[in-house]
Amino acid sequence: MRKSTSVMQKHRRPILLGFMLSIFLLSIFVGLASTNNVSAEGEEEDDAFPKGDMFWDMPDEHRLYLAGQTGETANLTRFRPTDSSPTGTEIVGYTGFSGAQEIIYAEAPPAINSINVSVNLSVYLHGIIRAPTANYCKVTGWGTLIDKPTRIDVNILVNGQVIHSASSDEIVIDTINAADPANFTIDDVELNLTILSGGILALQISVEHQCENSEAQFNWGSFGSASGIVIEGNFVQPVVEGDADDIGLAHIQMSANSPWGLDDLSNTKLTIYGPIYDDQFDTDDYDLVIQDFDLPMGSKKIEMNQSAYTWVSDIPLEPGHYLAKFCLQVVDGNTINYCHIEGSYRIVVEEDNADLFTAWWWLASMSLLMLIGWLVFAFKQGLLYPPPMMAAFLVLMLLLMPLQMQLPSLGMDYNAREDGPATSFSLIGTSGEGENESSFIHLNDLLDGHSAVVIGVFQPGSPNAIDQYDNFARTLAKTDDIAFAQLATGNNIQLIDIEEHAAIVNGSWPVMVDEKDSKIAKQFPTGASDGIVIIDSSHTITWWKVGSASDGEIIKAIGNIDNGGQQSITSIFSLLWTCAFTLLLVALPRKKWEAPEEPLPPGGYWASLMLNGMAGFAVVALPIIILTTILGVGEIWLWMQVGLAAWLIFQAAFVLKKGSSLEAGFAGALLRKLYAKGYTEWRGADEIRNDVQIGIWIGWLSWLMLPMLMPQGISATLRSGLWGIFIGIMLLFGLFICVGFVNLFIRLIASWGGPLSRMFGKIGQPEFARFYGFLILPIAIWMLLFAAMQVKAAGLI
Repeated sequence: MRKSTSVMQKHRRPILLGFMLSIFLLSIFVGLASTNNVSAEGEEEDDAFPKGDMFWDMPDEHRLYLAGQTGETANLTRFRPTDSSPTGTEIVGYTGFSGAQEIIYAEAPPAINSINVSVNLSVYLHGIIRAPTANYCKVTGWGTLIDKPTRIDVNILVNGQVIHSASSDEIVIDTINAADPANFTIDDVELNLTILSGGILALQISVEHQCENSEAQFNWGSFGSASGIVIEGNFVQPVVEGDADDIGLAHIQMSANSPWGLDDLSNTKLTIYGPIYDDQFDTDDYDLVIQDFDLPMGSKKIEMNQSAYTWVSDIPLEPGHYLAKFCLQVVDGNTINYCHIEGSYRIVVEEDNADLFTAWWWLASMSLLMLIGWLVFAFKQGLLYPPPMMAAFLVLMLLLMPLQMQLPSLGMDYNAREDGPATSFSLIGTSGEGENESSFIHLNDLLDGHSAVVIGVFQPGSPNAIDQYDNFARTLAKTDDIAFAQLATGNNIQLIDIEEHAAIVNGSWPVMVDEKDSKIAKQFPTGASDGIVIIDSSHTITWWKVGSASDGEIIKAIGNIDNGGQQSITSIFSLLWTCAFTLLLVALPRKKWEAPEEPLPPGGYWASLMLNGMAGFAVVALPIIILTTILGVGEIWLWMQVGLAAWLIFQAAFVLKKGSSLEAGFAGALLRKLYAKGYTEWRGADEIRNDVQIGIWIGWLSWLMLPMLMPQGISATLRSGLWGIFIGIMLLFGLFICVGFVNLFIRLIASWGGPLSRMFGKIGQPEFARFYGFLILPIAIWMLLFAAMQVKAAGLI
């Protein structure tokens, strides 16, 4: 195997070809990503109901009832009478040859919404005779039966313009019982009814009464004499829109296409069922109830200044088909019936598109090709590895798979992390300085003089916006070290969409409007959904929650900034059972352990292993910590990741060539100057350098697996104030101690094999180290491409 080292050092063509192969394959993959939009969604079956499918079971007719005590005070109302006796009366005497006499001019409330519908319209009026007998108008003084009829003439008007005129049949009123009145009817006629917002629909009724010495009494306002206009057609039509947001919360809004909008509804109930089959039309299975709403959760303004009720589910919906089922009561309906209008709206939560460029699949496949290439190229150079070494190479490749599975996929969308950087923004909104004037709000301005800013993300009309307001107000009363803001997000959000909520906030804090396609919200873990995001002074997302959060939760999350936020220094130990075991082959001992001539202090050997690993870790960690402490995180971190990935490419290529990195050589040489001469001669330069190299790899693995451990766990704490500086230094010291133990564990575990470990270490080095660098190379290139795409997705280039 000594010959193998010289062969590998002499012939670099396999290394060069492998390096070029990895770049070539990755460039092909990225080229495909930019030219092909591959979707993992299968086409819907022909019998599947589409997203947004609606069904309504509507009442046959709608009514406008006469109300008021007299004809002069009469009006039209949508509310169904509930009195047992008439509340309104108008009396008409004998009209003779003077013609019809106007008795009623009743107007409906001004229309809220504009409508243009085709309807069938009819009019009803109830009357009785005021005479000595019920048949008075049928008998003359000579005993001859002669009819003396009564007739009503009706005009339907919109804004004072007559749109329909008609007369009833002539009726001889032969009843004096108000509970059993005569019914005057204007037969239904088809009309194209157009009423603009603010328009007034009116009913004018004139009466011709030809029975002398009697009076016709017309009654209304009771359920037995419910007079007014009857409308058949889509006079009231619910309109529903709904979808699941980025998190999976169902957002549903319902408006009513009628002149008086939501005022026509007396009760609104919503139940969400699911998931159901995509070809299932309906369900009443109680076990499938996701959430039940007895009342609307909120309201919002929509197009044409209409109002809509809003609902948001408490829990995210899983992919599948769901039904939002409505039970509506209208104000003109019979209260005995619980549901006057029943309907359903289909919500489809799509499966996430399968990423074409998933890291673990491509990198694992590439690693296998690289292993085959490594062995083939070595064989062509006259080097045949023994089967145990080939197996070791295979094990090393397999042990890297957990790392590859944790790496992000390549894509042009921003990869929002729950502990990721928060890039700067400048958004239009209300200023929040005690006034509602619009201005541009910057993230830096929000953080100025504050330890953190709490941003409530919401979709306009969502009830979570009000919950956020209430919780923010309570928190603001307890602390002045926190800034607050709210961000309205969604499709095509405009300044007008936040006016209603801005009026509620009343300048207590800024209310901002997101950019097109929810660009800013999609950089938060909430996405274009409702949630709370806390950003610390280093521009790092330190905490978030779906929907809203209580004042206690917010204050607790702010307090955790001084303790590393969401990060824990002990999480570095997770590398041991995820990806650090790949370093066991690199850490194999090369010679039998012998006691040094000069005795070491108790624990000195283990301490030196820890110190060497800590020094290697510092090579990667200190530049990250120093830069993010000085410059913050935010968009700086996105650029830093580009630099880190490029640096990792250089290190991996150097290790592939030399067996260890240039930085490990420098750090190892510096450590040897600090150690006693007897110790350095006993350990040897190669072993110390290998300790340092393992520490460097731990640093890189921590960046790949725990990218925000140092920027948030250390740097953000150091930036949080005097107490934060003290805590940050303690956390930094603790992190390095943990890394030292990780390095120690790797070294100790690698030596457990005794002679077998030494044999593999002696014959396998530096091939294991070079092959490890070879496998890290495509990972580094992948991360460089990912980092560059993130910079592009964030709009920085």
